[in-house]
Amino acid sequence: MFTISGVVTNRSSVFSVTNHKRISFLELHSDGEIHTVLIPHVGNHKVFSESRSSSCIQLSDLKKVKLFKNTEKETEVYQVRKSSKLTVLRDLEQKNIPKKLKKDNLVSYKGVVTKIVDSDAKVYLVDKKILLFASFLTFDQDVQLGDSVSLLNFHLLNYKDKKSLGCRRR
Repeated sequence: MFTISGVVTNRSSVFSVTNHKRISFLELHSDGEIHTVLIPHVGNHKVFSESRSSSCIQLSDLKKVKLFKNTEKETEVYQVRKSSKLTVLRDLEQKNIPKKLKKDNLVSYKGVVTKIVDSDAKVYLVDKKILLFASFLTFDQDVQLGDSVSLLNFHLLNYKDKKSLGCRRR
């Protein structure tokens, strides 16, 4: 059995499959990888699908299963079992994740990373004054201190009365 941990980056809606079974999917971002978790909606499994986006969680006692076997779309995912456990390691939404100042207020900015606030959640300080929230970006490169970043079409945000930039998930 497997244990994985990471930041919740996406949740699907609950949907029905054959035999009237209900399932959903959860995506965890961990060390540059995205792990997909299949959640059957029976018994106490509902709690797994209620994990909030941007929460850092650990899922234990998972099994690996293959979806779309023997097709070109075959993929391997983790599946929640009756004995699986969910542990919230850090709930980033409780840190007052910023709200948009205006709808569709997109800006572009170029600067230098001056501080790594939270590498797991992809939160950085740019030019010692602008917080960058990049948790919904899926890139494999490690952002380091001193890296130059070019940000195109980011939302201007207000976080604790500080100008911030953030991207939204698609």
